[in-house]
Amino acid sequence: MTAETPAPPTDATPPGPGGVGDAWWFVDLSEAVRPGAQARRMILGEPVLVGRTRAGEVFALRDICPHRAAPLSAGRIVAHEGEGETVECPYHGWRFRPDGVCAAIPSLVEGDATDPSRIRVRAYPVVESHGLIFVRAAADPNGRGTPDAAPPTFPGAEGRARRVEVRTVDFGVDAVRAQMGAGDPGRKDGGEAGADAPGWLWAPGKGNARRGPQLTCLTPLEATRTRVTRIRWSGPGRSALDRLFVRRR
Repeated sequence: MTAETPAPPTDATPPGPGGVGDAWWFVDLSEAVRPGAQARRMILGEPVLVGRTRAGEVFALRDICPHRAAPLSAGRIVAHEGEGETVECPYHGWRFRPDGVCAAIPSLVEGDATDPSRIRVRAYPVVESHGLIFVRAAADPNGRGTPDAAPPTFPGAEGRARRVEVRTVDFGVDAVRAQMGAGDPGRKDGGEAGADAPGWLWAPGKGNARRGPQLTCLTPLEATRTRVTRIRWSGPGRSALDRLFVRRR
């Protein structure tokens, strides 16, 4: 019997559910997450709380309290002296800061040596870009490490450009197949796959002054379910009436 040849070392992130690894995933429009609000979203089969403090900071946490597994998104954002703004669990009132660190356990009695700050819930890197919220979900279930790629930016969707249409459709396929469909080589709109693909497809609308730029975002909700969101901005040649109305489906 001969010894097996060991596999060469690699720094690549192993694929996660649906055949995808680390990426910046679109989760919502910025205006959908108002100050003091939070909502439950799914990424790669994991429940994610996306919230915004009253001070305007966007954050994302694993939507499971480490105490009794209650959904943190069913709780509320509160503020206590010395803690700043925290997410309060609806079950036993444990409070977590936007970075995932536990700030308080109300049931602790005087003399209890438990240090709440040693308890954490997974926090995800999150960023807002052009009025869109992206969450960096690592294939590593423990969320270790820092993002190895910068969040996406979309030249042409800034300044006076205005969103005029948002459409969302869920498909029963994984993100890789969804990306293949969104990035059909037969497209004629100048589509450019993101360097962090799968994740998004950017069509700057070159050569068509009336079309305006279009972004296709893919969000892997589960291993075999992907949400495709298409966002279109006004082009310089579009009418003033077109720019007045924002349509969302």
